[in-house]
Amino acid sequence: MSWVLKLFGASNFTVSKVSIVRINTLRERRNAVAHGGESSSVVGERYTMEELHNIYSVADELITDFLLNLREYCVCKHYLKNHT
Repeated sequence: MSWVLKLFGASNFTVSKVSIVRINTLRERRNAVAHGGESSSVVGERYTMEELHNIYSVADELITDFLLNLREYCVCKHYLKNHT
């Protein structure tokens, strides 16, 4: 994940290991449903509403933080060699 963040100018953006695990789980379960490996009802029954809310909150926070970081990168023109 860190190489992707650097690619998009978010090298100072950090993600906790707990958040990475939650996001990876979300991605894996989503892919399992999308590719027919599991039904959404089977995947969904594994989680309580509280767990789903926690996963949502982590994803929302990470996406918002990443977008803010990317915005700063673009506005401040960090992509230029001699940005100010």
